[in-house]
Amino acid sequence: MLVRDFFSHLIFSRRAGALVKRLAWLSVGAIALSITALLVVIFVMNGMNASIHKRMLSLEPHLYVTVNGVNKGSLLEIHPVFQRLKEFPENKSYVYESQDVILRTLDGQFHGAIARGVSRESLKFMIDHIREMDVQKKRESLESLAEEDLPGKGDVILGVDLARALGVFEGDFITIVPPESLLLPPGDAPKFEKVRVSKIISTNLADLDSQFVFYQRGATLNSLIGVSRKVGIEVWTPMVKTC
Repeated sequence: MLVRDFFSHLIFSRRAGALVKRLAWLSVGAIALSITALLVVIFVMNGMNASIHKRMLSLEPHLYVTVNGVNKGSLLEIHPVFQRLKEFPENKSYVYESQDVILRTLDGQFHGAIARGVSRESLKFMIDHIREMDVQKKRESLESLAEEDLPGKGDVILGVDLARALGVFEGDFITIVPPESLLLPPGDAPKFEKVRVSKIISTNLADLDSQFVFYQRGATLNSLIGVSRKVGIEVWTPMVKTC
């Protein structure tokens, strides 16, 4: 009531001057415009946050499980912990391996990355989620990725930002070197493996697109097993279906 009386009897009254009324209307319009812009920004940011949150839950595992004393994926697949997780069909559980690596192109470009070895089922599960979200947004970045395009022996998949940083394209070859090989004494040849970039994918997640190299576990980078390689179980829960 006080605010209404203030505007009706003072600011917009008949006794108020033309200049006062004009300034009052300009002030009200500016306030209304500012509030509208603020609401639009809030709604847009909330929508983007929900989209990013859903994409993260779809592409990144909800749970990581490690078993002390097990450093090989083949041993972890027959371990009781993994077998127990597989008893719950509503969860998606896969054995993975991960290690820090250095990538080198034929042109001499270097870049650090995380090499992540997964099974074909795990990689197909992730790609299916990317394709599903891209179809919902009418994007076609992975429409051409078929079953036979999944990386085989000697093949890797790069994130789009990592590929741009290295200046490589699909079909190019890169050399992967474990960082501990750089600490060898003079005269010792470091371990390395030459692989082909079979596919470049875009997940719209900065960490995945700029850092990760995906390959089929057991088919690639078998000669680079070192102290930095970690083995574990990645688990997706049904939470992804409700987000």
